[in-house]
Amino acid sequence: MSKWFVLFLVSVSISSYATGADALFVGDSIAEGYKLAKKGTGLTRVGASPKMVNTFLNRVDLKNQLVVLSTGVSNDCQDLGTVSKNINYVSDRAKGFMLLGTLKCNKQTQDWLKLTCMNLHNCVYFPIEQLKSRDGVHPARYE
Repeated sequence: MSKWFVLFLVSVSISSYATGADALFVGDSIAEGYKLAKKGTGLTRVGASPKMVNTFLNRVDLKNQLVVLSTGVSNDCQDLGTVSKNINYVSDRAKGFMLLGTLKCNKQTQDWLKLTCMNLHNCVYFPIEQLKSRDGVHPARYE
């Protein structure tokens, strides 16, 4: 099966599950906002760093889960090593995942997140940096 076909299937799955209950939300305040808006479950915290997100990931069972991941990079734009480790951890364990982008970090970090996700068979990138922001970090609306 081609990578693009798998991405299509994951994308379709994410479109249907991201409405709420079937998604596992993990990450910082951006994941928290989507978790609350979608009435989802998971481990999220306002201000979570990539290292804290790593702690969350080690506390949940990701097997066969569809995950919405906000890496904490918005709270530490320099810790790309931990962010990379977290993304690979989710990719190795979850059925599929949506990687949320960042509004706060520079364009190189945004592009790096996109490319990292594109190179994984079960990742779909959600470019929140293309959304209107209420404060330069969070989307104006969580939809």
